[in-house]
Amino acid sequence: MIAGVYRLEIIMTKYLTGALALGSMLATIVATAPVEARGHGRVVRGHTAGGGAFVGRRFVQRGPGSVDVHRSLQTSGGHGFNRQRSVTREAGHSSASRSFETNSGRGSTAQRDRAWADGHYSATAGRQYNDGTSSGRAVTATNNGDGTASYSATRTRRDGTTKTRSGTVDNPRD
Repeated sequence: MIAGVYRLEIIMTKYLTGALALGSMLATIVATAPVEARGHGRVVRGHTAGGGAFVGRRFVQRGPGSVDVHRSLQTSGGHGFNRQRSVTREAGHSSASRSFETNSGRGSTAQRDRAWADGHYSATAGRQYNDGTSSGRAVTATNNGDGTASYSATRTRRDGTTKTRSGTVDNPRD
């Protein structure tokens, strides 16, 4: 009887050790798995007081340092819009874009980008319209290291005219 209990203890120890090792391995895999983007959305359908119908959609996708959002609305009368927004952020850099377009073709797309590192900053922003025109701006600033900072700013309007300003200013941080 004692030999049977002893053998049962050995068998149980082997199974418990194996189960604990497997559990530990699975916990390590889950803990070190990269964070993946997660998305969710919704659809709303309805009717207006005049008897028309509509469908609205929204979808959001999130990941480490980024977000994408899509929205749309469509009616039974042929009216509607689509809108999208994306943002990405990381150390020393961020960017964003937006777009909007109606079923009739009106709309625009905007892009923004910023970067900074080692006493230097740069930013650009632009918008492209569906009628073919565009506008934008760009800015740079640099710490010269001698108590001054240099900057340059350029702006372009929809009619194509451009203005640029640049110079050097005292930098109170140095």
